[in-house]
Amino acid sequence: MQPLNYVLWIPLTVILCLSAQGQYALDAAQLTSAPYQWYDQKIDLQNSGLVNGEYEEVKRISKNSHSFFESDNWTQGTIHFRGQRYDSVYMTYDVHRDLLLIRHPTQYAFHNQAIKPIQQHISEFEIFQHHFIRLDNDELAGFYDALYKGDHLELVVKRFKKTVVERSVEYESEDRIYFLFKDSYYQLKNKSSLLKVLPEHKKAIKDFVSSHKLTIKKDHDMDCVELIEFIDQNLMNQ
Repeated sequence: MQPLNYVLWIPLTVILCLSAQGQYALDAAQLTSAPYQWYDQKIDLQNSGLVNGEYEEVKRISKNSHSFFESDNWTQGTIHFRGQRYDSVYMTYDVHRDLLLIRHPTQYAFHNQAIKPIQQHISEFEIFQHHFIRLDNDELAGFYDALYKGDHLELVVKRFKKTVVERSVEYESEDRIYFLFKDSYYQLKNKSSLLKVLPEHKKAIKDFVSSHKLTIKKDHDMDCVELIEFIDQNLMNQ
């Protein structure tokens, strides 16, 4: 990504809201006399809110790794912003800083400039077939990868990369898994984390983990989902 080191005089809320669907011929007289009037004629105003943010400088400090979820390339996804859904938005998620960034939606020289929307106004987003939700409570805050939501249990993952400095700076994954039970979140470090919260189901949980050869710890998302789903659908009503 190449950060923008200059901006035009056009008001930010105008230039950021240009559609990614095509280029527009800019007439200098129009922009000088009435930039907002020109913008209103070209763009549907209902789509203008998403890029109501600020420029974000993206620095790469590692040659071999990056701080983003899955890829450091712009990827199309969906964002729910201020109650409205936006599809096919080019975005990238910095898990080190917990920031969702979107690509400048024009085809001008600053096309690859990263924009940081107001993060608190993003309720959820989808990228790489993962559904992230925003949590804001006393236990967890920020964006979390929602893996499972049942009637009694939920499972989320905090995607995170830490920096490791040896001969060079590198990013290493350090995800943390949490399950929600009776309005409280608990970190799922291993099988014992569940047994402490659900001691009455100790035998059933152990038997299921053993018979299905599950590994309950970070970086084994699907095994954790399988166990949480089993507990939610088979044990909670007993």
